[in-house]
Amino acid sequence: MRVSYSSSALCGVVRGQLRMCLPFSNATSTACHTESGDFSGFFMRASCRLSGRLGFPWRGTSNEGARVGDQKPEYEAIFDTEAGKAVLKRVVDHYTDVFLPCEKKDRAYYRGLTTEEAARSAGLPLRHDGQRHGHAENWVAGPEHEENKNERRTRREASLAAFADELVQRVGKLRKGMAFPDIHAVAEEAAEAVRKHRPDGRPLFKPTDLLRYDAALLLAWHLGVEPEEVWLHSGTDLGVRKLGISTAGRKILTLAELPKPFQELTAWQAEDILCIYKAVFAKLVRGDKPVDDADFGKIKATRQKMSCGHRHCAAC
Repeated sequence: MRVSYSSSALCGVVRGQLRMCLPFSNATSTACHTESGDFSGFFMRASCRLSGRLGFPWRGTSNEGARVGDQKPEYEAIFDTEAGKAVLKRVVDHYTDVFLPCEKKDRAYYRGLTTEEAARSAGLPLRHDGQRHGHAENWVAGPEHEENKNERRTRREASLAAFADELVQRVGKLRKGMAFPDIHAVAEEAAEAVRKHRPDGRPLFKPTDLLRYDAALLLAWHLGVEPEEVWLHSGTDLGVRKLGISTAGRKILTLAELPKPFQELTAWQAEDILCIYKAVFAKLVRGDKPVDDADFGKIKATRQKMSCGHRHCAAC
């Protein structure tokens, strides 16, 4: 199979890495080449992994135009069995019933705001009912046995307020239909600026990567766009690794790399599921006990302790 590449520089880097790091014998070299002299599947997988480490999706194509993401993903084999597919289908059905309705309310709420209102709400961040999202509540509360807990909680509250202010100051950079990575870059810039705030002579805390993603997603909903890839952070990154997929050095994942039942979802829905149901994935991979009603019951019970609109499970 002949392979073309979107970046000659990437090809050169990969080829150089292979030459430096892999002790090719004549037999190995022959196995990794086609009759035409092009690297085959081995080269593509190496290139795909390198692109992930560099923080952007692999764009290699075959002569029919199929992306490397269309190759067989490297998650645990159990997820391709009938039993595994049945569990994943149940995960999707459970998420659709328990979590998705409130997410859709949040999306509709943000689409109805002005851009300045959306920026301030996303920075705090607020739900459609005016309450603060669970990720922010958990961050502000901090670890249970944290030293100087009250003082640090006050600083985190101030950090969220400053994050909202910084996003409002950047509404001129937001426009309808802009790509999600560009929206995320605005959120990153605003978060970095929070550390310049020194109300008591000390810098405030930079909002976490999870809060920065949440803000970007809420702004994307307001602007009428959605992420095309699954963005990796905290609980979502752990969920992906529970599937058996390496995330070392990666910031995003394509839907094509996930098990088939998840490929029918939007990227942000897959991101939700990977965070919420990571314990289910881990149990399925271990195989010591079957995934049963109790596992989904625990997740639903946790959800019922939260008021409507919290993004993800409190364990994230």
